[in-house]
Amino acid sequence: MTNKQWALAYLRGDILGHPVSIIPVHSPEMGQTWKALDDSPRSISRDDQNGKMNLLDEWKPFQDRFASEEEINEWWDWWPKANIAVVCGKISQIIALDSDDTVGVIDYKTRVSKTGDGYHYIFRHPGKPVRNRQKIEIDGRIWDIRGDGGYIVVEPSIHPSGVEYMWLGDSPIATLPYSVLNQLHKISKNGNRPNYLATYETVYEG
Repeated sequence: MTNKQWALAYLRGDILGHPVSIIPVHSPEMGQTWKALDDSPRSISRDDQNGKMNLLDEWKPFQDRFASEEEINEWWDWWPKANIAVVCGKISQIIALDSDDTVGVIDYKTRVSKTGDGYHYIFRHPGKPVRNRQKIEIDGRIWDIRGDGGYIVVEPSIHPSGVEYMWLGDSPIATLPYSVLNQLHKISKNGNRPNYLATYETVYEG
């Protein structure tokens, strides 16, 4: 399939089992410069944006709504080699744990993606806001959390290393393990913070 066909398949729910919000992001195959939708020049300003930089002038609307098939067709007709990103959070009903640890896959019994330098573990969104966070230790590994307001790059996108993102099997997306919810609860701010453990007790345990 072409990248556009993959993007449409994500939108329709064919890849992850339910529809998810999709945006185009930069691909190393696009080079360091390209044209925006209004034909104005754009370029990579930092190495860490290579392969992950959002190509839209404004992507926040897609945290609250799905792109239409017409929009996806327009984006990938304009940028045929663009990588594909799934918007995390409530809109797509997922969050992701991002690990650069290549030692091996943790058996969380959920959908896992192999990235260029680690793994993405995909879980059901707990129904309460999950902030993006970096360098959080959970179950003996260091993770970045991609939640509301974040996105992850997905198959068949190309990592800056040249490695293709790839789903490892088609396991259903699982609920968050207690260890993750417990850590989210600990690092949440005091005050009106979401009670993730209550989510576990009332929803996850039935």
